Amino acid sequence: MLEREGVAAQASRLSAGLVRTHYSNAPEARLALAGLKWFENWAELVGGEVPFWRTGLLNPVAREDHDKLRRNVAMLQAVGVETELIGPEEMVELEPAIHAKEDDLAAYEPRSGYADPGATTHAVAGAARRLGVEIAEGVEVTRILVEGDRVTGVETPARRVAAPAVVLANGAWSVPLARAVGVEIPIESVGVRLAFVRRPPDLRPGWGGHAVVLDRAHGAYTRPEGADHSLLGLSGARVPLTAPDRYDSEARPDAEFEQLARSQLALRFPSFAEAPVVAHRSGPIDITPDLCAIIDRVQPEGLYLAVGMSGSGFKKGPAIGQCVAEMVLHGESRTVPIPEFRLSRFAENDLIRGDVYSGPFNLVH
Repeated sequence: MLEREGVAAQASRLSAGLVRTHYSNAPEARLALAGLKWFENWAELVGGEVPFWRTGLLNPVAREDHDKLRRNVAMLQAVGVETELIGPEEMVELEPAIHAKEDDLAAYEPRSGYADPGATTHAVAGAARRLGVEIAEGVEVTRILVEGDRVTGVETPARRVAAPAVVLANGAWSVPLARAVGVEIPIESVGVRLAFVRRPPDLRPGWGGHAVVLDRAHGAYTRPEGADHSLLGLSGARVPLTAPDRYDSEARPDAEFEQLARSQLALRFPSFAEAPVVAHRSGPIDITPDLCAIIDRVQPEGLYLAVGMSGSGFKKGPAIGQCVAEMVLHGESRTVPIPEFRLSRFAENDLIRGDVYSGPFNLVH
């Protein structure tokens, strides 16, 4: 495994770290459910300290999306996701500080929560090393090597590394590497901002103090961050980047974003309106035309793609890794069926589509 800078040096470390299974389409829900099982069985599958807090997840939607929510919950239950519809009384019972109107409707997932993104990635890398995987950090891949119609390895500034299979799992950085061997990947680079606030006193303290809330009615989300802070984000507030490395300069912390995130969350939790911002960060996201990942085996033979996560890859990451390993070893994914994530769907106009909610900023399925 070759890392240009280091394990979790870029997008993985900067993720919001939500671990959820609520999606508006079945293919992503199946992948997310398979990923959740890794977090729930961390000691057995990975080992070491579990970087996951099961807080439950509340997913309220706008009034005009209630029928969509009912359809999506039915679809998710058929897939195997543990989720249910709840009204305002149950919402307040779960989170006493929440503002819920008489006609509010939400989906509730008791098994969902969040994880420390950097710690999670390092833990998986550590487990791989214990199994004998060599991880070379500070090594940039500059070219995929091909002989005839087969991949033979990769080139770095220092040497060539022979390999019968190459997996590109480097987000938007994969585009020029793939293009050089004739593979066009439709990915756009965007930056996403996050704010961290001192948690209001009417929300419970602690790492698992309050539920993850993905408020699709107002386009905002929150989760705990440490013992006394909370993370805030806006679902679709994205900044176009000229290059994936430019997120620090082109999506810098922004006071207007922080105020908007607090005000949108305050429509659900009024005490967030004046919560002081204590930290902020931004990170890169690689998005595809249908906001779903590309997981596929392509030509030249031996080249595999696990890219285009569209801001939703962290929670599915362990399952995606398992699927790709099965493709390399067995020729097909056995954990979850993944034909919908094939690269050719864009040329075929067969995009992954769902019953998508209509809330402000809402580009998340």
